[in-house]
Amino acid sequence: MERRKIFQKDYMKPENAIEVKNITKKFKIYLDKGYTLKEKALFKKRRRYEERSVLNGVSFSVKKGEAVGLIGHNGCGKSTTLKLLTKIMYPDSGTVEMQGRVSSLLELGAGFHPDMSGRENIYINASIFGLSRKEIDRRAGEMIAFSELEEFIDNPVRTYSSGMYMRLAFAVAIHVDADILLIDEILAVGDASFQSKCFRRLREIKQEGTTIVLVSHSLDQIEKICDRTIWLHEGLVRLDGKPADVHLAYMDYMMEKEEKKQEQTCKNSSHRARYKETGTQKAIFESIRLLDEHLKNEKKEFQPGDAFVLEAEYSRKDNSIRDAEIGVQIVRDDGVCCMGTNTQVDRVESVQLKDQGIIQIYFYDMPFVRGRYSFTLTLRNYADEIYHRVFEAARFWVKSNKEEFGVVSVKHQWNFDGKEAAAETGKCLDTEKTKVQILAEKKQYEVRAGENLQCKVNITNLSEQDICPDRFYPVSLSYHLYKESGELVCFEGKRTCLYEGISRDVTKEICVQVVTQGLSAGSYYADLMLVQENVAWFGDTDSSMKERIMLYVKESSEAGHPL
Repeated sequence: MERRKIFQKDYMKPENAIEVKNITKKFKIYLDKGYTLKEKALFKKRRRYEERSVLNGVSFSVKKGEAVGLIGHNGCGKSTTLKLLTKIMYPDSGTVEMQGRVSSLLELGAGFHPDMSGRENIYINASIFGLSRKEIDRRAGEMIAFSELEEFIDNPVRTYSSGMYMRLAFAVAIHVDADILLIDEILAVGDASFQSKCFRRLREIKQEGTTIVLVSHSLDQIEKICDRTIWLHEGLVRLDGKPADVHLAYMDYMMEKEEKKQEQTCKNSSHRARYKETGTQKAIFESIRLLDEHLKNEKKEFQPGDAFVLEAEYSRKDNSIRDAEIGVQIVRDDGVCCMGTNTQVDRVESVQLKDQGIIQIYFYDMPFVRGRYSFTLTLRNYADEIYHRVFEAARFWVKSNKEEFGVVSVKHQWNFDGKEAAAETGKCLDTEKTKVQILAEKKQYEVRAGENLQCKVNITNLSEQDICPDRFYPVSLSYHLYKESGELVCFEGKRTCLYEGISRDVTKEICVQVVTQGLSAGSYYADLMLVQENVAWFGDTDSSMKERIMLYVKESSEAGHPL
């Protein structure tokens, strides 16, 4: 495919800054590659390779001024996606469409010449982003001041530390007046104060209308900046939505994966391999687990306010030691210590060690906001000799419907003009009085495998009430997807929110996206219907309020079009 066909601006929706449609990317992994002509001629077998597919049909769009985070495990295609957006590489198939000047922070030191000074690299890097010499002259001072590298700006950048590299690169990228800013994990480098400064500046340029795509393993960072999160998994978009919702699903998946890994490790390994640990091993923790407040059931998921018990079984390996202090920390998944105490701080007696014993710590009120946490436990003596310290033990999740952020959930109350603010519970549609008619523009479609279908429908409000958007119970169009045989393939399809609502007796045209990624060739049908989150799928309660369309999925090599 020609490059001009891959990166094009034709037919983009005017409100979008980025449109990615069904991109795929494979890489050749050579086991032993010959580089010279002689090697290639004499040792043909050395050029054997295997193809690894990184992206398998990724599609998404980003609106102008929107901030989107990309998450997923290592190797899922996040960085590859950003490189495709910056045109460093090109997709094997699919299209990437962008509008506006693009600035990127992909790799530490990318675009810098090591033998040139920081000042010279500012001019080179900014010119790559499209600034003229006069524009750079006018902004160079601001870039240097932001980077806080005035003392080193005329030194060769090869003498810079990784943190100094990041400062200079970030300073240039945010001062080129880009319409689109792409960032790949680079903010993990640098000291805490400069990271905080960078995030404040990111919020400012976001408010100015810059579109931001951020790749990060720090879910907290993404929640601070981004309006949406896209979860990439095995080369596909697994989930796209509000950061809090996507992150919760992602953490559930990662916890399940971690539990399976630990179970397998426990089966195949000794005690010492189950934990990250340190110490003299004169006394050790044999097992650590979380129980409910009644000490009956092991728990790994909690709600704010829950009571629970941390139970640790220990054994003494050196009979010469008689007592010990116990220390405990609760650590968030990003390494932030949320609380810490020990028997000495709490002024309780030290543990009189036995050959084997049990330690229980009661926690009466789970104070943390939703997220992933773990315990660090320590056995030590008065002289700070550590017998045993275990990291990342007894991992647990705090789940909550409240989208609070930070570390702890503090009880609070809102007052306006001296009066307590009234609680708003949201407006639910009356399932008995709600009546809509949905008509698709076409009843039958052909699509290639991996492509998503854009289906235009007209929805008419026949109710005696307006269908209004709600802060707490969003209204949208979605679908159930079935095989032709009636076997359910997808219960909850991609939702298209009705942000403006529909008045009585009014008809609106809506474009619904039916996701076909992962479907094999064959015949399917989708039942389109009105949905209010946590209230009802109205087509399930009344079959007259759903519209059925047929989908014929063809192999990628076959042409496809609406019939």
